[in-house]
Amino acid sequence: MKPAPPGEPLRVLVVEHDQADADLAIAAIAHAGFVVTARVADTPEELAARLDAGPYDLVLSAYRLPGWTALDALALLRARGDDTPLIIVTGTLGDERAVDCVKQGAADYVIKDNLTRLPVAVGRALEERRLRRAQWASEERYRRLFESMPLPLWVFDVRTHAVLAVNAAAVEHRGYGEAEFLALRTDDLRAPEDRPAREQYRQQLPPDVHASGTARHRKRDGTVFLAELNGQAISWEGREAEMVVVTRIGGPLSGTP
Repeated sequence: MKPAPPGEPLRVLVVEHDQADADLAIAAIAHAGFVVTARVADTPEELAARLDAGPYDLVLSAYRLPGWTALDALALLRARGDDTPLIIVTGTLGDERAVDCVKQGAADYVIKDNLTRLPVAVGRALEERRLRRAQWASEERYRRLFESMPLPLWVFDVRTHAVLAVNAAAVEHRGYGEAEFLALRTDDLRAPEDRPAREQYRQQLPPDVHASGTARHRKRDGTVFLAELNGQAISWEGREAEMVVVTRIGGPLSGTP
């Protein structure tokens, strides 16, 4: 992935106790065409103060610092709810430790003897943050639309059938509190006497068949009614899921409360 276009402004916070090393990292980024504004911090207290005076587009951190490490700097960032990418710039870092750093949230790591790779790592980290923030914005718009829909909606995990999300219309119609609804599985929404047959039927379905059709459903107070459903496969917070919308609701069936 290429770095940002030449002339792209970049606010960088360098966590480093060696000013010469900090200057080399900054120069490597600037040489790639970024217009860099940089600040340096070498203690946790100074890092916190710099972040308070931010914001920054990127954090570069040495791995080993006097009395602390880049992972401490990363933890401080995330504890503040700051998603600024952090790239580790280090003299040596074994493969196992490098993998652990990435698992804990470091965007990348670059060896100081190979700073020509740093602009590429920076470009990738910035692009990943842009895509992540765009996804968050999209999900937030989707959630607002989901919540405001007048028809009852819920989302469930296709593997466990646990309810993952529910809108206000479904909560109000079924008579559950939101937390109660989110503790349910999809079978809990069905008429109890239909559950064994439903489970057998579900096991025979191909994986691409969704929860559509008419079925007997149940409210919290035991009322059983006919509901017409449409299901749509979606991804929900990284999980394979299905969204169900109740398009038509019949009256209570005889023999129910």
